[in-house]
Amino acid sequence: MTINPDTLKVTINERDSVSALLYAAPKKERAAITIILGHGAGAGQLSPFMRLFANGLAERGFDAMTFNFVYLEQGRRVPDPKAKLEACYRAVIEAANQHKKLKGNRLVIGGKSMGGRIASQVAALECRGLTPLSNELTSRRPPKLGTKSRQVPESEIKSTPIGLEATNVAG
Repeated sequence: MTINPDTLKVTINERDSVSALLYAAPKKERAAITIILGHGAGAGQLSPFMRLFANGLAERGFDAMTFNFVYLEQGRRVPDPKAKLEACYRAVIEAANQHKKLKGNRLVIGGKSMGGRIASQVAALECRGLTPLSNELTSRRPPKLGTKSRQVPESEIKSTPIGLEATNVAG
């Protein structure tokens, strides 16, 4: 079954807004959990992976929301600084908390690669879990020469990571 998502507009600040897609679970199957997923640096919420993953969550009773970060919404290829990415994610969380279809739902945040990393950085917000769709949080491999690690120290993650493998959601 394919879920047709609702298109939403999320205001970030007086200058910026982004589009979001809400994949609402069928009413009789709803788990009363909203999972917000941020995309990776190279592809937005309309990428086949993000659409398949969000649709798979909705089919299984989870309300899923995807969104574009501001830089991608504005047609730029280089991600914004961390503070701007986090502000965008926080605005999407607020929009989900205020949405009439999602009121009363428990909240889980996550994403693919960069989106999962940014989710981990805002995980101190009132959410029940963290859903990284890649190994950004748990990879123990050292960063490439000349770069610094983007891994979030486990001591800074205040939510419970929920281990989901992308291959399991689709089938």
